[in-house]
Amino acid sequence: AGLPPWSAQQLPSMVAVLDPYFAMLRPLSAHPRFKDVSRGHMFAATYDMGGDWIKYFAAIGEVAPGINENTALESYSSGPPWVVERTDFQAMVPLWGDYTDKMDARESLLLNEQYSFMMAAVNQSVPMLPDGNTMVVSNPGAYREVWTGKSDPAQWNQAYLLHYCVSVEYNGWHWHK
Repeated sequence: AGLPPWSAQQLPSMVAVLDPYFAMLRPLSAHPRFKDVSRGHMFAATYDMGGDWIKYFAAIGEVAPGINENTALESYSSGPPWVVERTDFQAMVPLWGDYTDKMDARESLLLNEQYSFMMAAVNQSVPMLPDGNTMVVSNPGAYREVWTGKSDPAQWNQAYLLHYCVSVEYNGWHWHK
């Protein structure tokens, strides 16, 4: 696993990991934090993953990092899009794959890959930059997203991505993950 062969000609400075069920509302590169992606700092969307996911290190026989649940929540509880500096990404990918395999062997869960990516980020000390809550809208009840705590739909148009993680129906149209 790693970078695609076509990137060998000119190595990218950063890598973006996206979900196939995103609708781009505007370019991620237009986000003010995009320019801050650098070694040891990823740009990522905040997700409702909590902080207790760090228990998975021990559950798969790995040494748990020296962080607490609050740090796990505030600095690493993320999801796609993940925009990571290339060398950080290359260091994280083998861990991400290994952790995912170990998690799946333990119990097959929908979010194992996401937990495993966060674990790889912790292992490599690549926390997310602030303002990850300004990137995505998905589940109307989600915490730490563009529309969290905002009842005015006009404020929701600040999102960069629409994440189809739930079934949505509008005027006879249906979208599903």
